[in-house]
Amino acid sequence: MSDERPADVLLAFGIGVIAGAVAALLLSPASGEENRRFLRERAEGLKEKVRERSREAKGQMREQADHLVAGVKSQAGRVSHAIEEGKKAYTEGATSSRG
Repeated sequence: MSDERPADVLLAFGIGVIAGAVAALLLSPASGEENRRFLRERAEGLKEKVRERSREAKGQMREQADHLVAGVKSQAGRVSHAIEEGKKAYTEGATSSRG
């Protein structure tokens, strides 16, 4: 099992869920209309959960991206400052060695 990729495990799980749902519908004592109504209600609920999770994930990704951009800008500022200090030190060193 440790050699299996997560995508393979997820696919197997999805197939199992679908097979279970089909078996439940075929063996259900409820009428076809009741089953369709039940499935429609469940699908709507699932669709809303997916939308909500997507919004949450999008917000988290946006926060992480903003944090990453701020870190890169901070590092760029430090590098720029270090370059300027290096230029200044070089110029001062070159000037003092001539005199």
